[in-house]
Amino acid sequence: MDKHTHEQFRSEINISHNILNELKRYLAPPYMKNLYIISMVASSILIIMGTIEGKYIYAIIGLMIVAVLTTVYIRQPKILVKRFFDRNLEAIGTAEISQSVSFFDDMITVTTANTGGTLKFSYESIARYANTMSTYSFFTKSNILIVIDKLTLTEEGKEEGFIQFINEKCINIKIK
Repeated sequence: MDKHTHEQFRSEINISHNILNELKRYLAPPYMKNLYIISMVASSILIIMGTIEGKYIYAIIGLMIVAVLTTVYIRQPKILVKRFFDRNLEAIGTAEISQSVSFFDDMITVTTANTGGTLKFSYESIARYANTMSTYSFFTKSNILIVIDKLTLTEEGKEEGFIQFINEKCINIKIK
């Protein structure tokens, strides 16, 4: 760590099934929702055109596509949560991860207690966030998840100071 770096905030968290279930609707990258919407519109046009022109096979195909897309869209959050825990179990022998997240003047560090490994992120790499009942969760441009437990957030003025700090540092997002 550089000498000029000063820790501003710190949070300890155990990323459990409860935490990820709270976050599951945010886990898919934003482009997935856009792809789903575009596909649904195209399928709807296929249904309408097939019905108008009396080519019911096109309407049936469109309905089947809509059914598949809807099923995938509804099941995707559960699949992403399961995949997260399956990968952890395979890689480190446990499904849940214990992390310490530190916010310094010039970077965010995430240290995983299970492995002892530390990742460093610039504030510019943070692309989006999710504000849930118990967490602030940040996603990098490559969709890496950084979870902050609101209850363990250190520093006086906790949430208000943290929100102001993040709004100043993360130029790509704003937290309200």
